[in-house]
Amino acid sequence: MSSLASSASSTADQVGRARAFLAENGWLSRVAPDFRSALLSRSLIRSAQPGDRVASAGDEIGGLFGLAEGCLAQNSPMRIEAAFVHLMHPGDWSGHVPIITGEARILSTEARTPCVYALVPLAEIQRILAQLPHGWRELGRLAVESTRISLSAATELMLPDS
Repeated sequence: MSSLASSASSTADQVGRARAFLAENGWLSRVAPDFRSALLSRSLIRSAQPGDRVASAGDEIGGLFGLAEGCLAQNSPMRIEAAFVHLMHPGDWSGHVPIITGEARILSTEARTPCVYALVPLAEIQRILAQLPHGWRELGRLAVESTRISLSAATELMLPDS
């Protein structure tokens, strides 16, 4: 097999593994099957190396992304002192707030380790939501999951011996 064919096969394997992992783990594993299939079939599978910026606070809406491999750190420009405010692990998704609000991103995200992630561009999400309006509820569920994580972290930080 030529190196070009081998590279294409390796890339196809990575895409298949990433989509399969995301279908079976985290938020996406719990959404309506038609919405899950639509997101995965329209996702772009990308990779990032430590230090690579995946998204920046203030960016115009760029889409929804789910982590299949590695670790991503999210930080807020409001807390310059903090190294990060949240670590994303495989199965985690982000990017829903700008889709729901229509406002720019509020968090920056960068790779902490080598990563593989799925990106569903905004135009594709809009098409999916037009075809599957119940997808809005699924995005709402993702927002609720994020809120629960934030509330848990805030509660723990209020403990005297956190």
